Amino acid sequence: MVDVLVVGAGPTGLILALQLKQWGMSVRIVERSLGPQEGSRGFGIKPRTLEIFDALGIADQFLAAAGTAQRTKVHLGGALLADFTLAADAPTAARPYPNYVSMPQWKTEEILRTSLSRAGVEVEFGTAVAGFVDEGSSVLATFEDGTQERASYLVGCDGGRSTVRKALGVEFEGSTTEDARALLADVDVTGLPDHAVHLWMGDQQMLALRPYREGEPWQAVASIGPGQEPSLELLQRIVAERSGVESLRVSNPRWMSVWRYSLRIASRYRVGRVFLAGDAAHVHSPFGAFGLNTGVQDAFNLGWKLALVRRGADETLLDTYEAERLPVGQAILAESDRRFSAATAPPRLLRPILPHLVKPFLVRLNKRGRTDHPRYPASPLTLPARRRLRWGRALAPGDTAPDGVGRTPGGRSVRLFDLFRGPHFTVLAFGRELPAVDGVELRPREQVGGPVRGFVIGRDVIDVDGTIRRSYPRCAFAVIRPDGYVAALIDDAAEASAYLERWAGYCPDDGGTRGVSTVGEVAAG
Repeated sequence: MVDVLVVGAGPTGLILALQLKQWGMSVRIVERSLGPQEGSRGFGIKPRTLEIFDALGIADQFLAAAGTAQRTKVHLGGALLADFTLAADAPTAARPYPNYVSMPQWKTEEILRTSLSRAGVEVEFGTAVAGFVDEGSSVLATFEDGTQERASYLVGCDGGRSTVRKALGVEFEGSTTEDARALLADVDVTGLPDHAVHLWMGDQQMLALRPYREGEPWQAVASIGPGQEPSLELLQRIVAERSGVESLRVSNPRWMSVWRYSLRIASRYRVGRVFLAGDAAHVHSPFGAFGLNTGVQDAFNLGWKLALVRRGADETLLDTYEAERLPVGQAILAESDRRFSAATAPPRLLRPILPHLVKPFLVRLNKRGRTDHPRYPASPLTLPARRRLRWGRALAPGDTAPDGVGRTPGGRSVRLFDLFRGPHFTVLAFGRELPAVDGVELRPREQVGGPVRGFVIGRDVIDVDGTIRRSYPRCAFAVIRPDGYVAALIDDAAEASAYLERWAGYCPDDGGTRGVSTVGEVAAG
């Protein structure tokens, strides 16, 4: 028996398995396909996803392999509408990952599989789930070869045609338009004078060519009509017709597929001990880099809740997964639809002024994507502020917590993200002693583990230049969730204690020793 059976080994399933394994749970991950998926598919990795990679200790691997900021050229037929390079934002102490990075999905999955293997878990390819039974205290899954596995929980990360979702009988609400289709391929590209992202727009026709790194295949995305089947010959004809560049050639396809315009979302993300995440829960257009990023964020939202419940937290913590992620999925469906429409069918009445509109529009979209951190202000896990804590876009409960750089009393540099890392809540105390939980005062201890860690800013973490204090409103306590979201910004120690007793799974039976690690210990390890 395992704690969690993960069905599907795309980015969503891989992140979930890696997170659970790192946080001390037993996990098994199975994949119907006989081997790793090919193809660039999801290409953009957003800042919030990089923060998740940081929390799992793998962000540096992605930054080392990622493509750099790219020049973008937008065309209407043969006319060039815009030619620009969006300058990268400089990292700050509070936001160390302010930019998108580009990476084909096959590379993302390769890094995640390697990290998972190092953690002691291998993806079981060619292993398909035929069915399962939720028995109340566990889930019994049966595979197509007749073998079985019992798990405390099962998570379906098995894509838009999810076997798990269908077995649950959960509705996949929305629509699929068979006539709106796109050919996706990874090909070599020659005949373009620059290594840039190219987008050609027309009457219900679109062609995009996106490079990764020098010497690597390009991603091609081209709208196609009903009845057209993917082939290199079709793609070459589309490229010639829509670009108007006689020298442009595509060749040597590594992967080719057809995407059908589908906007769908599961009516539920949880049924008993079974959950849905990623494309099994929502599918949408490829514009906006939403698919991969939203799936990774689904997984990270769910993983820490499963970990804490297995450690003794209240089972109702698992209900907050759907409460938080279903509204995010609904909002993303609408946004991806708007972006698809803008790319494929610009209104005729606007075409004379498109050269003046395209660049600022795309720059605005890209900048908005850099701050695309879903918020949970109405979540059951978010404690509303008792007083006004926001000025402009200052930090508020339900936001992602800023990073910050300080030093330990011993002089070692330490980041807040280091302190947040792991399946525990973190309390930052500003000018006060840490609150008590279940009558036991939280104090830094020489012990790793436990559902709550706390640090007094100024004593346990020296805020050398004041940037930590400036990142947080004038509150006595900041309570940070295991996924790096701000749960509460409050002044009342009793209120902080009550929150942690409710959600953190703190067990008074251990005499309070499941408390807080020292900041020096965290910084060292």
